Amino acid sequence: MRALCPVCRKKRLLSQAVGVCGNCLRERPEEAKPYVEKARLRSRRIFRFPETPPRDPKGIPCGLCVHNCRIPKNGQGFCGLPPGSREKAKVSWYYDGLPTNCA
Repeated sequence: MRALCPVCRKKRLLSQAVGVCGNCLRERPEEAKPYVEKARLRSRRIFRFPETPPRDPKGIPCGLCVHNCRIPKNGQGFCGLPPGSREKAKVSWYYDGLPTNCA
């Protein structure tokens, strides 16, 4: 949709989700950042993901990614994964239908 970009104040094609023009997203990222963050939070709420990586001192440490979540009981990590337990394991894997990445 063409509308007034809130960053550069020019009538441009705006990102529907972020509400900022592509030029500002590329060339003025610090000024566009609040709009990107607002869209990110909105998206995380829709998918019922935590807004920030959980840091429960008594939580289960995850360690699968850079966020190093400490997932609270009955909670989930920043990525949406529930913690593992003695009954269930959390794993990181994928099936490569074309196994060309042999080590």
